[in-house]
Amino acid sequence: MKLPVLSYTFLNTYDICPRQAFERYVSKKYPFVGTDASKWGNVVHDALDQRLSKGTPLPPEVAKYEFYAAALEPLKPQTEMKLGIKRDGSPVAFFADDVWLRGKADVVAVKGNAAILFDWKTGKKREDPYELEIQALMVHAYLNTERITGHYVWLQDGVVG
Repeated sequence: MKLPVLSYTFLNTYDICPRQAFERYVSKKYPFVGTDASKWGNVVHDALDQRLSKGTPLPPEVAKYEFYAAALEPLKPQTEMKLGIKRDGSPVAFFADDVWLRGKADVVAVKGNAAILFDWKTGKKREDPYELEIQALMVHAYLNTERITGHYVWLQDGVVG
């Protein structure tokens, strides 16, 4: 049995219930089934990615988030960065055979030796700095920035965490 690649989702699930983590990510007894909330999150992420990376206008159902895209646009951020690191902390492709930890960073802007990352959230407000720390670790591996600041963007509430 092959051990899973680590991710925030796996690690968080393991913290809550090791058996659940095993059943979902190792034995794969319970495959992921998307919910209406996760599907909506994907729609929003995809639309904001297209808006920031290609200038594509937001669709009407997501247009209320234009404020955030317009504010970030001058920073020329990278969006939906697929990041992976090896066990030694060096960067590697997201699907590489030797990837040890992987994840996506929704929005990353770099200026000089500093970076700021934003994680879009479409659900209820629940701050978990560990998630941003994992993203920062991977961003550091790729961009070698000395200082990284992370923020959740709670779109439903109109709040930056």
